[in-house]
Amino acid sequence: MSLIKSKTIKRMFVGLLPLAILFGMVCPGHIAQSAVPTTVSILPEAADGVLTQITDGQSRNYATSHGYKDSTGTASAGRGTISYSTTGGNGVLTLDGVDLTTDNGLVTATGGNGDLEIVLVGTNSITSTKSTIAATSNNIKFSGTGTLTISQNTAGNAISTTTTGNIDFATTANIALKQAAGAAAVNSAANITLTNGNVSITQSGAADAITAAGNVAIKDGNLDINQITTNAALKAAGTFNMTKGAVMTKNAGATGNGIDATGIITISGGKIDSSITNANSTGVPIYSAENITISGASVKAMGSAGHSPYGISAVNGKNIFINKGSSIEALGNTNAINPANLTIDDTATWTAMAGQTASTATKLKETKGSEIVKAMSANGYDYIRLYNEVTLEPKSSTFDKYTASKEHTEITVSVNPNGSALSEIRLGNRALQVGRDYVLNYNGSDPVSVTLQVREFLEKLPVGRHVLTFSFDNDATAEFALNVVDTKPEEKPVANQEDKLPKTGDETSILPELLLLTVGVFTIIIATKKKLLSK
Repeated sequence: MSLIKSKTIKRMFVGLLPLAILFGMVCPGHIAQSAVPTTVSILPEAADGVLTQITDGQSRNYATSHGYKDSTGTASAGRGTISYSTTGGNGVLTLDGVDLTTDNGLVTATGGNGDLEIVLVGTNSITSTKSTIAATSNNIKFSGTGTLTISQNTAGNAISTTTTGNIDFATTANIALKQAAGAAAVNSAANITLTNGNVSITQSGAADAITAAGNVAIKDGNLDINQITTNAALKAAGTFNMTKGAVMTKNAGATGNGIDATGIITISGGKIDSSITNANSTGVPIYSAENITISGASVKAMGSAGHSPYGISAVNGKNIFINKGSSIEALGNTNAINPANLTIDDTATWTAMAGQTASTATKLKETKGSEIVKAMSANGYDYIRLYNEVTLEPKSSTFDKYTASKEHTEITVSVNPNGSALSEIRLGNRALQVGRDYVLNYNGSDPVSVTLQVREFLEKLPVGRHVLTFSFDNDATAEFALNVVDTKPEEKPVANQEDKLPKTGDETSILPELLLLTVGVFTIIIATKKKLLSK
């Protein structure tokens, strides 16, 4: 090797060495070892046997194991494939069209603290009499586009971790849990997160439907809990934090809260509909042993009219904050919202409907938050609906389809959302498209007005009255009346000589004209002849 080449290689090595060291510091785990559970076990090939370990690259095809029953209990009808991989540093278990009944659960993960990702493909249905999907210290994450239905009978959790593992629902499809066993459908030794998708739970076993030893976070997606027994729909030993998505809870038991957190409840977006459906229940739809803060969200908390003390309540001495941009509907027997330490944002203008029931509610004259709290404390309103008033300026306008008219122009509508945010504009059943039908005008980062476009939207509307509905993220709406006219003058036909001539196919007689012409010609001839003879 030449001296020049040797020096070049040396310089390259010296130059790349710091980058290699940095990469090793940043990603040591990816180089040294893979973060996977020590042992992952699934159903063996023999029906209802003890769970057996599955290793990287292995799979089980239950369609070839005729000893299995399907989820309906039909013998020799089991089907689907479970496969396992450690590619990417995590344990990845794929359920592809699995349909089984088992007395031994379906999956366990033990050892280490690596993640177990369960990818759903196709339609998966499991009926089990022991914990169906369980981990010890491993995080469980659901992903994929398939669906999963778990019918949990007699004992065990449908999905659980027992030491420190988190549970994250990140699939885009549906997970349905039918929990008849006397244990929670979802039980986490740490945190539970709904990142996406739809999770529905029917809890008929004597236990809370969802329990978390840590925190519960709703980032998006839909959570629907039907709690039939005398327990909580959702119980968090830590905090409950919601930023987006929708949560619905229904409690049919004689007691038991809807959303029940030992820690702080923070609802900064999305929609909650929590109701106590048992008329004799003392349960509270939303309850915290700490502070509750609601900001820019739509919350419905309907307790039992005769027995639930409140629709929304914190333990004595803790605060409830309702900030602008929120829409609240609540029902309780003592008061709709616990007025002790209640603060309703004074920087916004509120509309409050209050009474003993929704049907008897009347509009309060108070529009300031602190004044509404005083009225609630003094009168004990069992029912209240509270929301920010949103306004449009102007509330109506006219567009002329005649291009020469001064009203043939774009229309700008000022929006005062009063703390909420504009979510959409609709014309009947059609949602207008931002950027095409209308544009948003900003003051800094806040949209302050909407401009309706001429060619893209206004010119395409038929003559008549149209109502545009502006919808906001706190469920408030405002209507804008748009009157479309066309004042273009009517064009009068211009007469010309050609119009006087008979057209092809015209049956009008031309005999009078011919007679006059003949008489004229003969008159000229006779006059000319007389003139010549006189000479």
